[in-house]
This record gives sequence, C-alpha cells and structure tokens, in this order.
Amino acid sequence: VLIAASCVLLAVEASTRASGDGRDVVNTLDIIVTILFTMEMAMKLVAFGVAFHPGAYVRDSWNVLDGTIVILSLVDLAVQSDNLRVLKLIRFCRALRPLRMIRRLEGLRIVVNAVLKAIPNCVHVMMVSLLFFLIFAILGVNFFGGRFYSCTDESRTCEPSLADNCPAELACVGSWLNPASGMLEDRRWVNPTYGEPSVIHAAFSFDNVGIGMLTLFEVATLELWLDVMNRAADVTELGWAPVRDSNRIAVFFFMMFVVVASYFILNLFVTIVVDNFSKMKAKVENGGSVFMTATQRQWVEMQRVVARQKPAPLQIPAVGANPVRVACFNLV
Repeated sequence: VLIAASCVLLAVEASTRASGDGRDVVNTLDIIVTILFTMEMAMKLVAFGVAFHPGAYVRDSWNVLDGTIVILSLVDLAVQSDNLRVLKLIRFCRALRPLRMIRRLEGLRIVVNAVLKAIPNCVHVMMVSLLFFLIFAILGVNFFGGRFYSCTDESRTCEPSLADNCPAELACVGSWLNPASGMLEDRRWVNPTYGEPSVIHAAFSFDNVGIGMLTLFEVATLELWLDVMNRAADVTELGWAPVRDSNRIAVFFFMMFVVVASYFILNLFVTIVVDNFSKMKAKVENGGSVFMTATQRQWVEMQRVVARQKPAPLQIPAVGANPVRVACFNLV
C-alpha cells in the first residue's frame, strides 16, 4: 500500500510542481511516506543484521535497491540546493520507487529475471543484427554514396568539382538570396536533413559505412525512414542533385532492410525473452521456484521422490491369533 501511495505521490508531484496547486500537501505526504519507508528499512537492519552473516540486509539485492531508494528520498528531502541538475538527478532516482513492487509480487520477479537472464543471448542476437546492418550499410555506400547531396539553392543542380559537363547556370557556386531568411548566403552542396530544411537537424547519407549504419538505424526504428527512402529513390549521378523518382528501384532495398531489421531481428529479441519466461513459468508450475539454487532444487526433487515411495504393508498376525502362529512369524 505504501509503495502504491508513493507512486501516486510521484505522479501528483510532477503536476503540482508545474501548477503550484496543493504543493504543500503533496510535500507533507511525501515526508510521511519517506519516514515510514525509513522505519521499515531500520527495522529490517535490526532484524536481519547489516552485512556480516548469511541473510543480512545488504546481501539481498532487492534490499539494496530498497535501501538506495530510501536514502535518495532522504537526500532529496534534506538537500535544498539551487543546482537544478543535482535535484533532477535525485528526483530521477526517486522515480525508481515503483521497482520496489517487484519484490512483493513473484510474477513481476519472474518477468524481471527472465529479461535479465535473456541478456547474454540478446548480446548474440545483437551481434547478428550488427552484421546485417554492416552488410546493408556497405550496399548503401555502393548504391547511394555521395548521391544524396543537393544545393541549398534549389535552382542549382550540380557541383562543378564532382560533376562532368556542369553548366555555369546550374553550378552550385556563388551567392543567392535565401527567401526563408531574406539574407544573402553562399550556395552550399549539402546532404539532406530530417524534418524541415529551415530547422537545424541531423543530416543523413551513405557517404561512409559509419554514417550509413546510423542512417539505417533510423530506418529500423521506422521513425522518419520515409525521408531516407524517398531521397534514395530520387538519386541520380554523383555531383548532380536528386530528381524526383529517378531511382525507384531503391525502394526495394529499404523494404528488404525493414523486413530484416524491424521484424526479423526484433522478433528474435522478443522470442528469447518469451522463451526464458516460459522456462521459468514451467519450473514454478512443477512445484519449484525460479529463485532456488541448484542444490535447493535437487533437495526438493529428492523430497518428491521420497514422498512418492510407498513401502509395502507388513502382513502381521491379527491380534488374538494363535500363539504358535505368532511364534513362527517372529521367528521368520
């Protein structure tokens, strides 16, 4: 209940910080919740000990997480600093309070452990994905390298130092009056950028393998990837500005990459996590626990085997049977 209340206070605090309404009430409740969490930590330290014996407080990673969050909350209440960066860092760490819920709910612990145990296999998948990115980046450099460029003055379509037979009236040289800024500027031969040309954004191209991999990463996120594909579909010769739909076959390059990077590779990551979760869930359904050590699981399995063994009933003479029969039974 306290964890849920602290999460609600964190959400309410963000809105009250912006508006100022009810700020004192929220701060008072936050102090009360922090004091209660501090009392809980102190009682656990007394009950379990600090660090120097098995089962001590700091030997449990979940206790370390709880203690760290409590200490950061106390620091946030105690520090009154004008350094906004320090306060933002501390309040960012306080946002980890909902993680304390993981310890109380075994289902969440299974999910978190499934994600953590999937990390080594995810590293292998990441290496495979980087290999695909490298292959497509090399292809992109061969297909589109140096061909994304255009002049800042759209009426000029070639760069004399790169293009053969570039007429003077189309050369990207000299100065021009930029209608957007109303100022006289030098013509520049530049790569395109994401978003509006009038705003400063990161440029994209396939001029080399490194820049190509960054461009492909943007394509893989499916965010503004159409800008890249449309530019590739317009490229012409080296030193000449792109012309609308002059290289339509480039669309298939990006379709293949999106299928491989955004669906195939992404599904591999999801499959690894789901597979680990299924294995852990199966252990729980079989009566074990994903949080047991190998020795503990062996002991539990041995207890199951012993419980399943039923000794054969001993056939003894009934009470009041013939004394001769009883004597023969005891003898054999």
